[in-house]
Amino acid sequence: MFFDSFNGFDFMFDNLAQDITVITTVELEDEDLGTVKRVANQKIKLHEPILNTQNPNVTYQGADGGQYPTTVYYLESRHSEFKKGDEVVTTNNHFKITAKADDVASGLWYYTLKRVGDDDFVQTNDKGPTVTSN
Repeated sequence: MFFDSFNGFDFMFDNLAQDITVITTVELEDEDLGTVKRVANQKIKLHEPILNTQNPNVTYQGADGGQYPTTVYYLESRHSEFKKGDEVVTTNNHFKITAKADDVASGLWYYTLKRVGDDDFVQTNDKGPTVTSN
């Protein structure tokens, strides 16, 4: 079941959209070691929004006694084929997909993202992304 008028709201989807690359991954098993690792499979270029929100119920307790809010990033997508562990790359950020939910009425999928390199400052320059420690 889809809302007949949902596409009338596309202006906001398009307004928030940005160029992203989703790197799908597959699991490869090393039979000698008995381990499994994820390797890149293909790169898919999209123009879809990444949203952020703060949940007041999820906070981080600082050493000084204060509470810091946490930010959660979501990829709002028309694609359903991405899985946990796939990567999302923007101009200045790199994320991994940690969860997936669908909105049947709108025909959209929401992927929860975790930023890769949270403890480092990520800087983009002419040579591409570089990571420098704080």
